[in-house]
Amino acid sequence: MINNCCTVIAENGSIKFGNNVLIGTNVEIINSDFHHVHPLKRNSGSHSSRNICIGNNVFVGSNVKILKGVTVGDNSIISNGSVVFEDVPENAIAKGNPASVIKKIEL
Repeated sequence: MINNCCTVIAENGSIKFGNNVLIGTNVEIINSDFHHVHPLKRNSGSHSSRNICIGNNVFVGSNVKILKGVTVGDNSIISNGSVVFEDVPENAIAKGNPASVIKKIEL
């Protein structure tokens, strides 16, 4: 389930979604910087991209940003407004900017 105003951009790589993923409104999932960091190379087209993987049964709250190279493990939750720079393990709740694990989900 993908709600309104979701942006998913895969440049020079992939973004994979598992089964039963729920995505809130205004979510951005982007696997590229779209520009180089160095000012003289900024418009060169030589920027980096890294794959993103969203596991099974993941819930991504509204206004979340998931950035390049991130894997979100199965059954995890990303709280509203979080910015995810690093992997989130399975069965975890993450929140904040940058997002960090605040709780493990006991199965």
